[in-house]
Amino acid sequence: MEEIEIRPYKESDWAELARIHDSARLVELEWAGLSNAFLPFSEAAGREHLFDDTVCVAL
Repeated sequence: MEEIEIRPYKESDWAELARIHDSARLVELEWAGLSNAFLPFSEAAGREHLFDDTVCVAL
């Protein structure tokens, strides 16, 4: 079994986080019948104050 590495967020992670967030959020909202509520990561990260805390990524 491979180990998962967790490390602090780097600016170079932005595009991959956006890709993962947006694709997963679209599916989640579609299942809930709320597709119109979608906000892309570029907006949601700021509105949800994502970077007010320490952000880590799993590899």
